[in-house]
Amino acid sequence: MAQAVQVDFLVSGQVDSSGNRLEAGLVYFYETDGTTLKTIWEDGAKEATASNPHTLSSAGTGQVFADGIYVVVVKTSGG
Repeated sequence: MAQAVQVDFLVSGQVDSSGNRLEAGLVYFYETDGTTLKTIWEDGAKEATASNPHTLSSAGTGQVFADGIYVVVVKTSGG
């Protein structure tokens, strides 16, 4: 089975349009159709699935792993 790769842009942290960290922001991972949620994992070996949407930390960071092509949508904690 292929390994999943870390979604690097989440590790560096996300900010809103004003430059404030996206505290508890929600990150949705979709199939390329943009409507069907796609599986993400907590580890590169794909042993544990992660919740989708993924909730960012208070620093606007997250750590998940993906395999394939995704459409990713990042929202504030309020949606």
